[in-house]
This record gives sequence, structure tokens and C-alpha cells, in this order.
Amino acid sequence: MNDFRVAAVTLTPSYLNVPANLRAICDWSVRAAGAGANLVIFPEASLSGYDLEAMAQTAVAIDEPEVRAIIQLAEKRKIVIGFGLLERAPEGFFITQLYVGPGVRQRHRKCHLTSWDRKYCQSGDELEVQDIGMAKLGTLICYDSAFPAASEALARKGAEVLVQPSCHGMW
Repeated sequence: MNDFRVAAVTLTPSYLNVPANLRAICDWSVRAAGAGANLVIFPEASLSGYDLEAMAQTAVAIDEPEVRAIIQLAEKRKIVIGFGLLERAPEGFFITQLYVGPGVRQRHRKCHLTSWDRKYCQSGDELEVQDIGMAKLGTLICYDSAFPAASEALARKGAEVLVQPSCHGMW
């Protein structure tokens, strides 16, 4: 693992307003990069907002312009940005954390869903380590972290840093 500086941004997304959330993610990422951060972490569902009942309106596919804009910013600033979204995929909807930057495209889909989540989303298949170049991350989205064995599994798979993005307090 290399030395790096992390900026953890507490962001309350705007309700049903992906463009405003995108602007906030970009603005905070520029600010964090200017302060010397190499890795900028945003909460669960920070791009789309965490409103599962409105998921059809706010979910974003990973190949859509909003995600591409964050990728371009991360590459331009030479940083890695980790952000959450309600992901629209061919196989359904997921609560996802993406890590993007120069040569970095990593994804974690929330594996442990609450009973509320299960009404609207699919669960991820497994806990995986995200190699972002400067470190190997183990991501535990919100309820994933309620299971101590999940942290242990990620450590055994080589995670050097555990990241726990959550939407608590974001309503």
C-alpha cells in the first residue's frame, strides 16, 4: 500500500435531483483534490439519492453521462473518486459503490440487504476487494458492515483499508 490522503465527504443528496448531486460530487472532489486528497469517498447513493421508491426515476446505469462526467473529472485531477448510486443494470437494480480514476474502474454491489432494500433491489454476489492502485479497499455498504464476518472475509482477501459508505442521516 502506498501513502495517500483520503477525503471523506458527508453529502446529503438532493431528493430526485441527480444533476444537483452530480454537481455536488464534482465540486467537493475538486475541493478535496485541491487540498491534496488522492481518494475522495462519498456516501451510499450519493449520486442518485437513497429513495428506493423513486428508483425507476433516479437509478443510473454505469455507462450514463453522469458517471462518465465523474470519471473524466477523476482522470483530469488524477484522483480516485468513490461514490454511491442506485444502479440500473440489465439484471435489475443494485445499491452500488463505484471507484473511478486514472486506470481505475471498480464496483461493489451491496451484498447484505435490509428487508426494505430487498423490496426494490438485487443483492451483490460477493464481497470483493477493489484494487484502486494506491491501496486495496474492502467496501461494506451500510448494512454490509453489520456482519463482522464480512470485514474478516475482506481482510482475508487482501483488503488493506475498509470503507463503509452509508446513507444514515441522508433523508
